[in-house]
Amino acid sequence: MKKEALLGLIIAWLSYIPLGFWIVETHTFGAIYDGLNLSQSILRYYITENAFDLAFMGILTIGLFILVIHRFRYTKKTHFRITNITKIVVLSTVLIAILGMVIQVFIVGTTHPFHAYLGEYIKQLLWVGMVEELIFRGYIFIELLKLKTDKFKLIYVVLLSALMFSIIHLPAYFLYNSQYDFFSIFWRLLFPFMIGILYAYLLYMNKDIISLIFIHATSNMISNYTGTIGLVWVILFWIGLIGYTYYAYVVYKRNTMQMKVE
Repeated sequence: MKKEALLGLIIAWLSYIPLGFWIVETHTFGAIYDGLNLSQSILRYYITENAFDLAFMGILTIGLFILVIHRFRYTKKTHFRITNITKIVVLSTVLIAILGMVIQVFIVGTTHPFHAYLGEYIKQLLWVGMVEELIFRGYIFIELLKLKTDKFKLIYVVLLSALMFSIIHLPAYFLYNSQYDFFSIFWRLLFPFMIGILYAYLLYMNKDIISLIFIHATSNMISNYTGTIGLVWVILFWIGLIGYTYYAYVVYKRNTMQMKVE
């Protein structure tokens, strides 16, 4: 990887949270948000200030630093290989999220209305799932693959991309939390690191970032569900994700063997 490309990758990585937070916190973007002429219900549940900031940072990173400065292209061959499995993943994750909302609101009971959960899921899809997958797997991981050699194997590329994904979660954690300890910080790093490993391998095997966007958003969404039913929902989701990962691995190995034979 050339030095210019590496510099572009680092700038894009930093732009999403650290640089993005500096911009939104110091350049009065709150005034723009407050000036939106929308109903309080929409402002509260659909275009929250947090979602507004995430949207700006995502557009900044993808639109400017990745597409314009680095001139990176998302391609069908690398990112958007749509199959029947993609359709199944999208449909099943959306159903899981919506059924979870129904159970949470009408069975478990909550102080939040149904459209509050719906608004949160829209935010998770557009400003978390889509943006983070396009940046961290679609761009950073794919660019880091250029470093892959006989000595610097795929596992090292995956671990490096996962580490970058993990570290980027800390600025927001420190900004929005006044109390924290070693174990909370460690978990804040460990869980995204593990997720980063899994998602990187899934993109490498499937070339399907659409499925990752919906998996990412639904995974974040169901973490908001509470009670025993919420726990059961999380377990069922992870069983499904493990099954999907195993299926992806089997298909990938089969395709790899066929290519070697040909």
